[in-house]
Amino acid sequence: MPEGFCARALVRLAVVLLLCAAAAAVWELFASQAPGSYFYIGALPGPIAALRALSATLALVLLAAAWLLPWAYGKREPRLVLALCYAGAALSVGTSFYGALKNMYLVQLESQFHYLAGLMTLKYGGQALLGICLIDLSWRILWRKPPP
Repeated sequence: MPEGFCARALVRLAVVLLLCAAAAAVWELFASQAPGSYFYIGALPGPIAALRALSATLALVLLAAAWLLPWAYGKREPRLVLALCYAGAALSVGTSFYGALKNMYLVQLESQFHYLAGLMTLKYGGQALLGICLIDLSWRILWRKPPP
């Protein structure tokens, strides 16, 4: 079990993302039913599957990051990294959830709906925040000795 406030907070975020992935998997199951079935909900399963995959992938990556956090930062608690991880996860999963609700992948650079480019920017901006945090973590791990 990771020690420290930030590592435990990352584990909590990862658990919430795993729960989001599980809920999206159930949602995808109902969206994949044939029209006319009692369980058909009239949604496209593709964007829901993208939400499920994003949530599960982020959860697993953040679990690994929480495990490596004490090695990378030592005794210092990286609260800025934690805040950026939370913000990045909220932006990327939140916009993916909105896209799944509206049956869109949110990957359009240009569309007749002008707000989609902004939502795509928010989605990939959140993923960029997470990427910056993980690059910082990786960089620190590469140049630090392992803990005893």
